[in-house]
Amino acid sequence: MEGAVENYEKFEDLHVSPLHGKHLSEEVRPLIASVVNMDDIDSFTSQKMREIIAEGVDVEFARYNSNHEKNNLVFLDNGKEHLVIISGIDDNSKFSKRFYNCTGVIGVGIDSLTGENVSFLSHQDPNYFLKSETDGDKFMHKISDKFTELKQRSVPQSVDIVIFGGRSVLDQPEDNADYHQVIDLLADEVVQTFGFQPVVFQPKSDKRGATAVYLDTQARRMYLLQREDEHRSGSAFNAQDLSDKEQEWGTV
Repeated sequence: MEGAVENYEKFEDLHVSPLHGKHLSEEVRPLIASVVNMDDIDSFTSQKMREIIAEGVDVEFARYNSNHEKNNLVFLDNGKEHLVIISGIDDNSKFSKRFYNCTGVIGVGIDSLTGENVSFLSHQDPNYFLKSETDGDKFMHKISDKFTELKQRSVPQSVDIVIFGGRSVLDQPEDNADYHQVIDLLADEVVQTFGFQPVVFQPKSDKRGATAVYLDTQARRMYLLQREDEHRSGSAFNAQDLSDKEQEWGTV
């Protein structure tokens, strides 16, 4: 397995070209990612995870509890299940686990008052906001508000957005249609607010295991942990290229 440090260079190259320069000023570091096999975590990533857990905010995908109130987490449910969690925008690092079919959004920017990097992290189950127009409107209103707040707080051309998680599986047309719809909804909102296409990290190709994410806000680095996928070599793509990627995966 390639270690986290090697992956930094690999994914920074991917992210900088051609994306960097289109929506980020030259002096702003893009949000870069290390994609790590959770069954074989290298020592560097393991140490960074421990630091983020100790010092960061747990964007906990669980029923409402004191952690959500203490950390200013937005919480949406259907009265029975936890289905959407969105963190506040601040300079803390953040993490969230148990992305099965859920997707997540990370947004980072440079605070115009403090000069520090700030971020938010969301964790959402598509079963909540795709199956009900009312619930869908609630979710899109909340995520739109978060995008707008990040834009208003941040130095121009310092915001980067990444979408990750979800799954797109052979012979699962309903799941695949849901995944496509989620990416389209989120990407459209990013384009409407910021004027650029977000980066998407490709979804799992089967139902094994869950993805987890650890965000080092000040370093503008995310650690995306998932099981090694023998069907796809992990990479990222522009949201507008999703249909082409689905053709490549054979999920349409």
